[in-house]
Amino acid sequence: MEKIHESTMSDEHKQIFNEVRLSMNIITASDLVELQSGTKVLASTYNGVNERKSKWKWPQLVPFHKSWYKVWRTDIIQFILPCFRHKPLGIWTSVSHQSHIHFVDKDENYMVADTKPYARDHTSNRSLFTPTQHNVECNLPADVSYKHNGIKLLGSNKRLPPAPSNPPSSTSILELIQHAPPWMKQNWGDIDWNDNIIATIKKELMNDNLCTAGDGSVKRGLAAQSWCLFTKNKYELVVSGVAAVG
Repeated sequence: MEKIHESTMSDEHKQIFNEVRLSMNIITASDLVELQSGTKVLASTYNGVNERKSKWKWPQLVPFHKSWYKVWRTDIIQFILPCFRHKPLGIWTSVSHQSHIHFVDKDENYMVADTKPYARDHTSNRSLFTPTQHNVECNLPADVSYKHNGIKLLGSNKRLPPAPSNPPSSTSILELIQHAPPWMKQNWGDIDWNDNIIATIKKELMNDNLCTAGDGSVKRGLAAQSWCLFTKNKYELVVSGVAAVG
């Protein structure tokens, strides 16, 4: 969403856009688009309703006026859609924070919508699904829209994200850290992890004597952040890291 921060819209409209975005639990542009489309914004999200759910906890926001949705829609048209046309989004490469209530099978012939089974209607409209009595196994997330005569499939995640690499069989925390995915190591920053740091963290956690603090900044699409762990009683530094983000 850095395009919004870089845009020419007023600071007031930027704040409104982000308030609406947070109310719908949206983080990145990929949270806006139909699965596998790369360019098509979900109609429900465009109109202020996110039918996907988030696995994360979000802050409670003060209710805002419905006129804010007009700002939301205008900013999507003026700033988000042109970016998609210039450079469509690629396929998912990691697991999203979003969860779905609609799923299809690998051939997209069957669908489960809110635990109810549906089958593709091959007679009239291949994108339409109607109720069925079949017991079907569907595990690929899908985006849909409801019609008077069934459910229309908008897109599905037919290409699953790569499975995470298996951690080493050892239960050593240090080895688990050393085999962490690259994005996690990037967020930690320039830390030379060792057994002494880990032992101190474990000890202070057991004694309920560990606090954390962090800060970050964003400018022109570039970001950096820093963080640290320290003891409650003496404010002694345990570990700290600095990293570029994105």
